Amino acid sequence: MYRLLIVDDEPAIAEGLAEMLGELGLPFKEICYSFSANEALRKFEQEPFDIVLADIRMPEMDGLQLVHRLRERWKHTAVIFLTGFSDFDYARRALQLGASNYLLKPAEDEEVVESLKGAIDQLDQTYHVMLSLGEAERLSRQAIPLMQDKWWGRVLHGEVASSALSEAVFREKRIPLSESLPVWTLILRIDDFGRRFHKEDEFLLLFAVQNMVQELWTGQYRVESFRFEGWFVLLLQAEAREQGREQWGEWVSIAHETVQRVLGITFSMVLTSEPSSWDRWPDAFWHAESALRLCAFSSTLLVAPERDKGAAIHYQLLHKITQELSEALKARDAARFERCLDSAFAINGLELPSPEQLAIHYIAIANQLSQFLLLYNLQNQLDSHTADRLGNFKSHRDVGSMKSFLIQLFHHISDKMGAVRDNPSDLLIAQIRAYIHQHLDEDLSLNALAKIKYVSPSYLSRLFHQITGEQLMSYITRVRMEEAKKLLLDERYRIQDISEKLGFQSANYFSKVFRKTVGIPPQDFRSSSLSNS
Repeated sequence: MYRLLIVDDEPAIAEGLAEMLGELGLPFKEICYSFSANEALRKFEQEPFDIVLADIRMPEMDGLQLVHRLRERWKHTAVIFLTGFSDFDYARRALQLGASNYLLKPAEDEEVVESLKGAIDQLDQTYHVMLSLGEAERLSRQAIPLMQDKWWGRVLHGEVASSALSEAVFREKRIPLSESLPVWTLILRIDDFGRRFHKEDEFLLLFAVQNMVQELWTGQYRVESFRFEGWFVLLLQAEAREQGREQWGEWVSIAHETVQRVLGITFSMVLTSEPSSWDRWPDAFWHAESALRLCAFSSTLLVAPERDKGAAIHYQLLHKITQELSEALKARDAARFERCLDSAFAINGLELPSPEQLAIHYIAIANQLSQFLLLYNLQNQLDSHTADRLGNFKSHRDVGSMKSFLIQLFHHISDKMGAVRDNPSDLLIAQIRAYIHQHLDEDLSLNALAKIKYVSPSYLSRLFHQITGEQLMSYITRVRMEEAKKLLLDERYRIQDISEKLGFQSANYFSKVFRKTVGIPPQDFRSSSLSNS
């Protein structure tokens, strides 16, 4: 997937091209535009583009000068000129700068599209060569971290004794930690990959986060990272033993803010309440992992609570129970689900958990059920009383009523899952619609939505129309315009603010779409609505 930048000092042309190209299903993950060469350079500084479609005659700096500047740093960017000037000297200079094509205005849409397809083919070939040359090196670099991920997982599951963690083992596995120093554990959960990354970029993000943490803490801490069952885990050691919880919390807070700002992702973190020796480290990990697992809020920084030694929670056991419960839900296996509840609400089969343990177990199970409600778009089908009981541990008078309630809810979810699975296409479209409503300010192009659900753009477009009777892009525009009407009734928001909240690149383009859809400009709609209220 490529990034395209359109550069033209005529807004109508730049916006019109962006709108036209965004509806064609070309492999663009982002289409942006600039109304001047200087603005284009600033956007390149923030994040480079793969293809530039540029006018030549522009004030301050023309398109040829722009491309000359770009070539100094970004040699592989493909360039297409679209201009109203047929002067041979312009064409000659464009070719000298390595332009893929030179089109004269007014060019037909088909000409522009064919030129872009040619540039995409050229980039595909270039990147294929580059990737082939680096493949062996990349695989060798990945081999060690992947093996270490598995090894750390074996330690956490008790397959490798924590007492066996020695200086010799760390040296052998190239782990920059010490056997003699206590270790703090920091666990990360990605809540939102943002615009730049996707689920499949997890491996890349792990390295990025590790590198940034090491950059922030160079010379002060030893840092090791690995992935474990969907979590990013950072192990931290300091040579200065006197560093306490507050100082660690301050450093982690800085790292959290910095990584989130630079990478553009939203994530939550939990830090263990105290450093631990290696023989106690697995228990400390499971304690912190449970704190993060039970946190339903995004972009959160937690410090795991101090453990009550007299009422220790069996965190590893709880982790296994919730995993088993998830499998029971997927299989719609009621007997298996009941066995999970029995394990969660009774210790060693006889002894009831303490009130604190019972609350934590209940919250973990309720969170698991809530995730399935969201996954199958069923959250709006619960009546308010049931929803309140699901979220309120104290609404159940005893363990028996709690178990009965959860089993009843399991059957409700299971029945709905069965109906949805009989027609999985309905589930896909329901999830796409839910995603659109929750991400109106983000890239909602056909390609972006298809990538999220791992289907082809043409299949998604055809299926959406078949099930809803409406074109996908028309649906997105309608939803955005309905939301725009609500926001326009709030005078705190400027037109520019509303356009950004709804994912438009400029207030001008937002106003154009609003007028085309609603029939009047947004400012007139606001004035009319407020005067009648």
